[in-house]
Amino acid sequence: MPLTLDEVTGSTERTSIYADTWILGALIAALVLRLINLSSAALWLDETFTATWVRMSWMDMFRAVLSDNHLPLYPALMKAWAAVVGTSPWVLRLPSVALSCAMVPLVAAAALPLAGRSAARWAAYLTALFPYLIQHAQEARMYALFGALSAVAFLQLAQFLTHPSRRLGIGFVVCNLALLSTHYYGVFLLAAEGLVLLALRYSRWRDWALAFAATCGAVIVLVLSAKLLATPHAGSHYQIGWVALPGLIWSMIGGYALLPDSAELHAHGVEAVARYLPLALAVAGALVVIGASAFRALSRQALLLCAVIIAVPVLFPFVVSQLFDVGINPRYAMPATPALLVLLAVGINRGVEGVPGKLSAIVLILCLIVGMSVHLYDPGHGREDVHGATRWLEQNVPLEEEILVTSEEMAILTRFHWQQRKLTLYPAKRIVASRNNVDQLADGLPGVDRARVIYIFGRDWLSDPDGSLRAALKARYGVCEGAQLRGIQIMCLRGRG
Repeated sequence: MPLTLDEVTGSTERTSIYADTWILGALIAALVLRLINLSSAALWLDETFTATWVRMSWMDMFRAVLSDNHLPLYPALMKAWAAVVGTSPWVLRLPSVALSCAMVPLVAAAALPLAGRSAARWAAYLTALFPYLIQHAQEARMYALFGALSAVAFLQLAQFLTHPSRRLGIGFVVCNLALLSTHYYGVFLLAAEGLVLLALRYSRWRDWALAFAATCGAVIVLVLSAKLLATPHAGSHYQIGWVALPGLIWSMIGGYALLPDSAELHAHGVEAVARYLPLALAVAGALVVIGASAFRALSRQALLLCAVIIAVPVLFPFVVSQLFDVGINPRYAMPATPALLVLLAVGINRGVEGVPGKLSAIVLILCLIVGMSVHLYDPGHGREDVHGATRWLEQNVPLEEEILVTSEEMAILTRFHWQQRKLTLYPAKRIVASRNNVDQLADGLPGVDRARVIYIFGRDWLSDPDGSLRAALKARYGVCEGAQLRGIQIMCLRGRG
């Protein structure tokens, strides 16, 4: 029989979770892992936005952030941080490392009242090893902050449900306001909190209704600001059909290193996931066993708490994608991670008593280690090889020579990293090469009167999705020696000069 929440709480409050040596060990392990190769990868596209924002004035930064469909808390914190320590990749990513490490004791503290100290220790080590969290810890973006705040919110909710004397007050409001100032999808965690409170503590509504109403007021402001400030196209999503949801869940378990990258998805669609299926299916079987163990170990209230906090942030973005022109991204499910880690920890802790549970725990932990190791070996996996392209350009292209760049996103990335070079976007913004316009685009290529034209293709699903422009250029002008790098093709075309 599962323990009730009150029974678990009564047996685990003798010592502080933050003084537990096992959990301190997990915290140290998390810090070491997150510092490995922290600065080895060049800032990728989204990180260049962060680096650009912090170099603006405060007013210009807020204007740029809000007009780009982002919220201001993380950029404001990063600007204050960068003003003190600078803007190198290592420095810009360090706050994410600290925030991700903070999740270790926070998740453990949430597991303690729900399932006991042994499960809390498992939760701490799973948090330390989780590839999904490690990748976000090594990028200068808001998702590590989003995760840490989600862990605080989950901890507050767990403690409220397990302590009859607790009330939700100013701390709950402040945490949710911070969440809603970090990412728009924080609203889904707030919705999940409301469902849990209504289902489990309706009779104690006076202890939480005022705090929850205050945060709901912030949602109204959030929705209005999103409507007024959002650009017409807030995102785009991969057309991969039915595998989107299992792919999102798999990314939260195995990390992004065990997923096809953006170029593979756009080029091959569902077929791109085939080589990852054997491992994913093996882990899926392990998750079934671990989930069944958690179901038997947790009380109905604790199980409902975890299930709702996981389901709403994972599923509701798919609903939003059907109503608005926004994309589905595994990063948006970050608020579900603390509850997922607790559920896995409880299932492993209970399941290791039997052979199936032991085997399932081994399979899951091996998957985490593989995903983590692949990422740490090459933190830039799936992203453009900016370092390699920089070396090739330095050796082969003078600074004063004009370089053409395809796709607006690639132009943003290259202009950030190669600020001294003359870069020209071609085709122009939002023009996509196709059979109907490729001849016109090829004939109008800038600089064809010179002896050669250097043309950089990258993220070309946005401007040359079927390669028709590259084929037309090769047929018209011929090619000289270029470079083929990860995510970047540098074409050298023979001009008329």
